[in-house]
Amino acid sequence: GNHDITNPVMYEYWKEHLGRTYSAFTYKNCLFIMLNTEEWHHPAQAETWDWDKGWFGDEQTKYVEDQLAKHADVRHTFVLLHRPLWLQEHTGWEKIEAALGERAYTVFAGHYHNLTLHTRNDHRYFVLGATGGGFTPQEVREYGAFDHYSIVTVDAEEVNIAIIEPGNIHPADISTAAFKDRLANLLTFKPQFNLNRDQPRASGNLEITLENTLEKWLKLEIVFNSNENWQISPNQLSLQAKPGQTGKTIVAFSAPSDDFLPLPTYN
Repeated sequence: GNHDITNPVMYEYWKEHLGRTYSAFTYKNCLFIMLNTEEWHHPAQAETWDWDKGWFGDEQTKYVEDQLAKHADVRHTFVLLHRPLWLQEHTGWEKIEAALGERAYTVFAGHYHNLTLHTRNDHRYFVLGATGGGFTPQEVREYGAFDHYSIVTVDAEEVNIAIIEPGNIHPADISTAAFKDRLANLLTFKPQFNLNRDQPRASGNLEITLENTLEKWLKLEIVFNSNENWQISPNQLSLQAKPGQTGKTIVAFSAPSDDFLPLPTYN
């Protein structure tokens, strides 16, 4: 990952003391492929790296293709990499994904310190969260911000994945990208603010709407941080809505017409 290899010097150190920067092996007829998302720090190519060929480089991509061709009949294939490069375009992941084809496989990545399960082409792609690393814990486990590790069990053709939090065992889909997408769209802000330089103060309203598209009762608390220029009323509010319901509230704002900064912020 990026904390293992951040420059050509670290790349050389890794090669000297640890060996290959990417590799593969089989165990009980399952194929494991470990990719290097930092291959572009290769000392011989760092300054001339062709980003049109992605993050992995031709050599690593060819290695993966060869390993997949060599082990076409394994029970399952596990791909492990640090950065979840399928979330970005033109990273070279598309070539690896094409080589994986329709075989049974699961992908594990990290980097973002937050658990999220993505589904692509009917396959599971995990971004694993922190195991003691830095993050802001969230009480709602579906948000994926809690310390955990994973236990993966292969039984015949079936792959079972448990998310282990100290004191709890969660299912593989405890925190999904689909849920987080819905979460991001729950709240909308509609400002109505009039700026008149002829008046000493400018004022207006902010309409806040909470549309609960989730399956659980939802409570939202908003606190506007103190601000020497802005008058905000109310500066603390609570919205709640049952599944399928909508909640709305109005917040009044005013500030000197000649001094808006710093702008209001909220938690």
